[in-house]
Amino acid sequence: AFIDADGTIGGNGVNVYSGTSFNQSNNFSSNAGDGFNALASNGGSIDGNLLNNTITNNGRNGVRLAIDNGGFMDFGTPASNRVIRDNTITGNGDAGIRLVSNVSATSVAQMDVVALGNTISSNLGGGIITNQNGPNNIPPAVPGVINNHILNLTVGGTGTTNANTLSGNGDAGIGVHVTGNGLANVDIRNATITGTTNGPDPILNGDGINL
Repeated sequence: AFIDADGTIGGNGVNVYSGTSFNQSNNFSSNAGDGFNALASNGGSIDGNLLNNTITNNGRNGVRLAIDNGGFMDFGTPASNRVIRDNTITGNGDAGIRLVSNVSATSVAQMDVVALGNTISSNLGGGIITNQNGPNNIPPAVPGVINNHILNLTVGGTGTTNANTLSGNGDAGIGVHVTGNGLANVDIRNATITGTTNGPDPILNGDGINL
């Protein structure tokens, strides 16, 4: 299965209908669950973006991107409009952005995420939090598939408009957790991370960055 949503979820411009202008951005607010949730499972693929949205006061995560039992998620190819950019993500009950991936010994998962120019603040369960979960490779046994669990995460860039601000979040401003046969490639640039508090996760203790 494949979902292509890389031109639809928000935007930085306006649409004009009968002389009235409408912002392309969306408001995801006060939902009992996640503000935005995308799930690729059993080998499925999702290409998408989040552009200039306001995501506030949701009961769980502001944004949740998840892979279950293998799959592919691309919010990390800016040249193809696949990026998380210019969003305000604040006051959510869990993480501002949570990236979750689960694999078996034989399934394959890859998640690509680029986050640019976002304001992520006052989220109880962290700013940007990743969890890669999978079986351990216990020598001399080898996994059923080599390099079957990959996260490519870029937070920020060299330009001033690419800088992310993460303030007042619980647990960690940016937290990356890898188990089993996971591989996380993480690039953090030009980020401002302040005021992180000790939140509900016993592993994370209010760090700005926890790897």
